[in-house]
Amino acid sequence: MNDALQVFHKLAFRKEYTWTSLIQGYVQSGNGKAALDLLPKMWEDNVSPSHYTYLALVKACSAMGDLARAKEVHAEIVQEGFEVDTFVSNALIDMYAKCSSLEEAYDVFEGLSSVDIVSWNTLIAGYADNLFAEKAFRCQEQMQTQGFQPDELTYLSCLKACSTIGAIEKGQELHYQIVRRELDQYPFICNGLIDMYVKCGYLKEALGVFDDMLDPDVVAWTSIMAGFIEHSLGDEVIACLERMLIEQVLPNEVTYIYALKACSIAKKAVQGQELHSEIVKRGFELDCMVGSSVVDMYAKCSLLMEAQKTFDQLPVQDTVSWNAIISAYVEAGLGRQGLENFEKLQSKGLSPNASTFACVLRGCGTIGAVNEGLKLHGHVVEVGFDSLLAVGHSIVYFYSKCGWLTEALEEFSKLLPIEDVQIWNSLISGLVKYEDCEKALFLFACMQEQGLLPDNGTFSTILKACGKTSTLEFGRRLHSQIRSSRSFDSVMGIALIDMYSRCGVVVDKHLVHHQVSTMDIVEWSAIITSYARLGETDLVLTALEEMRENGLCPNEITFLSVLSTCAHAGFLEQGQKYYDCMRKEFGIAPTMKHYNCMLDLFIRAGQIDNAMLILEEMPMQDHASWAILFGAYTDLGNEKVA
Repeated sequence: MNDALQVFHKLAFRKEYTWTSLIQGYVQSGNGKAALDLLPKMWEDNVSPSHYTYLALVKACSAMGDLARAKEVHAEIVQEGFEVDTFVSNALIDMYAKCSSLEEAYDVFEGLSSVDIVSWNTLIAGYADNLFAEKAFRCQEQMQTQGFQPDELTYLSCLKACSTIGAIEKGQELHYQIVRRELDQYPFICNGLIDMYVKCGYLKEALGVFDDMLDPDVVAWTSIMAGFIEHSLGDEVIACLERMLIEQVLPNEVTYIYALKACSIAKKAVQGQELHSEIVKRGFELDCMVGSSVVDMYAKCSLLMEAQKTFDQLPVQDTVSWNAIISAYVEAGLGRQGLENFEKLQSKGLSPNASTFACVLRGCGTIGAVNEGLKLHGHVVEVGFDSLLAVGHSIVYFYSKCGWLTEALEEFSKLLPIEDVQIWNSLISGLVKYEDCEKALFLFACMQEQGLLPDNGTFSTILKACGKTSTLEFGRRLHSQIRSSRSFDSVMGIALIDMYSRCGVVVDKHLVHHQVSTMDIVEWSAIITSYARLGETDLVLTALEEMRENGLCPNEITFLSVLSTCAHAGFLEQGQKYYDCMRKEFGIAPTMKHYNCMLDLFIRAGQIDNAMLILEEMPMQDHASWAILFGAYTDLGNEKVA
């Protein structure tokens, strides 16, 4: 543009098309403000704008989304008499729609002396783009009653409107019309259909449209990948990418973003690294969204060093990429590093967005950073992000994790009515963790009254509450509900076993898994721990033997759980038996944690001499061991520990 400007200034006489060409150049280069600033100078040069000039200026306002400037340009167009020009009027409708001012767009449309298909399509597209789906549909019906036949662009906008509100029946009706009129031969129409079905959750129908396409383009492939991602089908996305490459369709930036998400979902670190190499070869690592997706992929695959290395090599580190690295640390349980990166983001002069605050607040909750979290909450309120659901959820999560339950409940109530199960789970989990199980059970009932379906996270937490309060009858009702909801899996089985054992009920191992031969060590450990909690020594030993018969050996974690349970329950004889079994039968050498469990067991039984023998048996003593022993001497009235 600098060269064009120099030539322009050297011209002795500048005519309308010269000014218009310069204005169009600025608009095309994305500098709408410079284009608009030329209009008064054009008048000063005694040159009258043409309808081409105004079309360019209207386009500049559309790109900027500047409603005030848009109204100024519109007023001048009316003053100069160009509003009767159909091209200019249609452009004005589009301009107001792009400025999210649909009332003005409709007023321009209503004032048209002659309406054509472009006028209708522009208004319908404006409604669809601004999420007024029902108005878009009514507009389409109205145009048909006035004798206008919808064309490809009409259908495309209406399909988009269906996508925004999940109007699957309307979408299927449009699909029928499209096929009947043989418009499904156009790839962009097929892409619109695929996108509509994907966003409405109808993946099978989307695949049907895709499979009928003769030569799917990159948009079609990417839309199908989006559908697989929506259904957490990471492996299918990777297979889709491989097919796409075989058919010699080159992925674009969005394709790579979905493929990276797929690697994150499926935990495919090797494929993720291969994708990263391909992205670098094609130069897409320069794209901030792609680079941030690479960081996120490495983080989700538990490769934090690679995530940090990739982040450090990004040519531009914007707020989105900072969010990716902050999220990487927070999700790995390293909230302190997440906070440090948050401070670095601010030191770079960047402004945190709602996603940043949501992530960092979760990090504060994870590590119990109360002071930092309180400051963040204050900042969030100042900038008005607290009204956003994702941020509100993180605030509830933060207070719940830190045990500030009154504040958590207060923030939770501000978000009501809440349709997101995860927000309910955050509060319920905090209440159970900090022993307010009655309130947790009450909230669970409220959640169901609202018609929300609990997920496995909800069920697991409420089962824990039942176990802590020995609410056996409620636990049994919950067990029945879990069966009917088809949410049952091995994790749920483990939670049920834990609940029943805490309520004093021995349950069969088939509750955790129908096929005992395929049970893993975690499932066996849960069964064995439940028997130990109830003092069922014979069942524990039988289960240990049965576990070995099925090709699994209990490990140190299995026995640690059993010994810890015995220590807390005061089962001295059983604890000694399991300790001997661990060493002699299974050849497992005790760790410091096992020694400390035995130390605790003997001390609780008042056998200080045996506790001292355990202490002498340890290869080395830690602070925890001496703290346990010192506590025992203090309880016995003898504070002098020799």
